[in-house]
Amino acid sequence: IVRATLSKSSLRWLITHPLDVLAVLIPQFRPLKILTIFTTGNRIVTSTGMMRTGQAVIASVILMMYVGAVAIFNAEHDADGAQILTFADALWWALVTVTTVGYGDFAPVTTEGRVIAGGLMVVGIALLGVVTASVAAWFVRLTQAKDNEEDKASIAKNAKEIRRLANRIDSLEAKIDTLIARKSG
Repeated sequence: IVRATLSKSSLRWLITHPLDVLAVLIPQFRPLKILTIFTTGNRIVTSTGMMRTGQAVIASVILMMYVGAVAIFNAEHDADGAQILTFADALWWALVTVTTVGYGDFAPVTTEGRVIAGGLMVVGIALLGVVTASVAAWFVRLTQAKDNEEDKASIAKNAKEIRRLANRIDSLEAKIDTLIARKSG
C-alpha cells in the first residue's frame, strides 16, 4: 500500500506489480514473490547473464507446487467431504496435478480448491510445453551443428571443384587464343 501510494501513478504501479498485489491480498500467494528473482535477482543467473532454462523450470515447478499445496491445504483441509487433510496430501496432490498425471486419489471439493486446481493444471501444461520446447531446441541445435559441419565440408569441396573448373576454363581459353592466333597469322 505504501509503495503504491508513494508511486507517481498508483493505478499504474498496481497494474505493473501483480505479484505484490496478490501477496498483499491473498496471503497464500506470498511465496510467489520469489519469482521476482527471475527478473531482478542474479543469484541463479549464470556468468554469461543467461538463466539456464532447466534451473528456471525446476525452480518454477517447485515453487508452484509449494504455492499450490499451501493454497489447496488452506482451502480444503477443514471442508466437508475433504480428501486433502494433511499438508503431505496437499504436496502429493500438487505434484500429481502439475505433472498432469492426475491419479484422482485426492480431488478438491471446494470452489476455491477447484479454482486453485485449474490454475495449477494450466501451469503444469505450460511447464510441460517449456520442457518440450527446450528439448526440441536442443535437438535443433545438435542438428544445425552437424549440418553446419557438413555445409563447411561441402563448401570446401565445391570451392576446390570451382578452382579446378576455373583452371580448365583458363586452359581452354588459352588453347582458343592459340588457335585464333594461328588462323589469323
